Amino acid sequence: MGVRRPLTLRCPDPVVGPLLRGGAGGLAGAAGVDADAGQDRDDTTGDALQGGRQARRFHGRRQDHTQRGGPAQAEVGQLSSAEPPPGPSHARTVRPALPGRTPVQGGRRQARPYAAPVGADELETAVLGAARELDRDEVAALAGVPEEQARAIWSAMGFAEVPAGERAFTRRDAEALQLTAALRDSGVLDLDTLLVLARTTGQAMSRLAESQVGVLRVAASDLEPDEAVRVATAAAAEVLPGLERLVVNVWRRQLAAAVTRSLTAARHEGLPVLAVGFVDLVGFTRTSREFGAADLERLLEHFERDTSLRVAAVGGRVVKTLGDAVLWVCDDASAAAEVAVDTVQAHADDPDQPDVRAGLALGPVLVRLGDVFGQPVNLASRLTDEARPGTVLVDLGAAEVLGHDPRWQLQRLHSRPVRGYRSLRPHLLRRAT
Repeated sequence: MGVRRPLTLRCPDPVVGPLLRGGAGGLAGAAGVDADAGQDRDDTTGDALQGGRQARRFHGRRQDHTQRGGPAQAEVGQLSSAEPPPGPSHARTVRPALPGRTPVQGGRRQARPYAAPVGADELETAVLGAARELDRDEVAALAGVPEEQARAIWSAMGFAEVPAGERAFTRRDAEALQLTAALRDSGVLDLDTLLVLARTTGQAMSRLAESQVGVLRVAASDLEPDEAVRVATAAAAEVLPGLERLVVNVWRRQLAAAVTRSLTAARHEGLPVLAVGFVDLVGFTRTSREFGAADLERLLEHFERDTSLRVAAVGGRVVKTLGDAVLWVCDDASAAAEVAVDTVQAHADDPDQPDVRAGLALGPVLVRLGDVFGQPVNLASRLTDEARPGTVLVDLGAAEVLGHDPRWQLQRLHSRPVRGYRSLRPHLLRRAT
């Protein structure tokens, strides 16, 4: 494993800080391939929508909706040797790190310098649901799973290897490990499949956990660290059991919806044929500089929430959000068009919201681990790049389908070369008047 370089952070959150010192204690892509040929090209040249290329983008040179994020893992680093400034409010120094690891300096592990608030252990136990009392050998033995396999599952979930002898695991971890062994022994899932599921579960739960930390942070805002920990511990005991049941119920509903989509989707050479849509905020780089953090958060929340609601209303699925963009899929091209056009129009009608632009493509898509890959994903991304603010562009495949729907009006635009395609042939989509 490579050496992680320390990153200094200032003023750790009084609630999250105690959880970071020991790391996680619970067991817990990218777009399609660029094509140099395809249906959207001919020998015509032109750039009727060149203004769309000039719109600023928060993620700059997008690499086909590159997935971001990962498990939040941090530990306390060494305090600076420099004398802190006078006064009680000087910042403590921490660094992102690996769960369950102690700081390393000069090749040897050092004692943790972080002075945890009173009650930090109780908060950690409340969040984990059990005390960390087992090392990696003990948790594997208690679960009846070979240690190598237990470590593989732990790593697949996105956590770093825990040093031998460190008591980083709970009895709930052992129970979870027993469940994975039972699934393997049932013959329904082999170890490789279990590791894939562990990886996707870890990634999904990491993002979910980050959002749920806000529940504790709000409860403990504007408090001194010790008092914040006491309030957060009480909130965790009250809120987390309900959140846990909610997560399970939502997962079952999402699983049922995914099964239905898988059984009913049209297929081409074994792949589902889906309408893929991108929509993104125009000029987000400039907006992010001009807005304060609170205003920027409200803007993104408004954009992601309303777009997600429109996707859900037509039976589609949000694949991911990408800062200033949302990627979604629908079984039906007209349903995807409704999302794109309604989102563009809603932002155009609201003077407090920045303009958006959208791209839509239709075709066979590889669905893997919840993500989508293939030419339609690339085309939707390129079309979004080419669109002017307040417009929706669709590819030839989507245009052929939408052209038979009287609700839509299509205008063929000049073809133009874009990355991965010698000649992209976009169509401007509007509601029929």
